[in-house]
Amino acid sequence: MVEKQLDYKLGTYIGFVRSGDLYAKYPKAKREPNPLLIILFEDQPSTRVREMTFRARDRLVSMGFEVQLKVYDETSKKNVDLAP
Repeated sequence: MVEKQLDYKLGTYIGFVRSGDLYAKYPKAKREPNPLLIILFEDQPSTRVREMTFRARDRLVSMGFEVQLKVYDETSKKNVDLAP
């Protein structure tokens, strides 16, 4: 279930940027050659979701996106890089 939700959301976000809808809706948005997409998890994802996320990151990078994978760390109370 989580995998399908993640796949759907990523597809929606990518389509929003690539279609130009992002800049049509937010004309003041800065046009970057490599748009930044940050994927943030509230909790540590399962192994399966983690693997899917890293594969998605690789695909997005090949499409010209800059991608950061983050997870909220309860101990430090901040977002930290998601480890492979």
